[in-house]
Amino acid sequence: MNEMTLEGLIRLGNSHFAKYDANWMIIEVKAFDNEPEIIINPKENFQAKLDYYAKAYDNDLTLKTNKNIKIVNFDFVEAIQDVW
Repeated sequence: MNEMTLEGLIRLGNSHFAKYDANWMIIEVKAFDNEPEIIINPKENFQAKLDYYAKAYDNDLTLKTNKNIKIVNFDFVEAIQDVW
């Protein structure tokens, strides 16, 4: 299970698996009381997205500019069918 913090997301994103084996970054975001949305990014976007999350989110994975938006799950996978 992933450590559900910004540090955990960055650590997983910098892991050997994410750098060499994973093809997709999966981020599940919950806004307000809506059902979570799933964001899927290809390997080519990993570093840019990790840089963005590091700047835009608190360590508890809440968006700094809107506390009603939070990352509630994340993973890096080789294939889309591997998504939780």
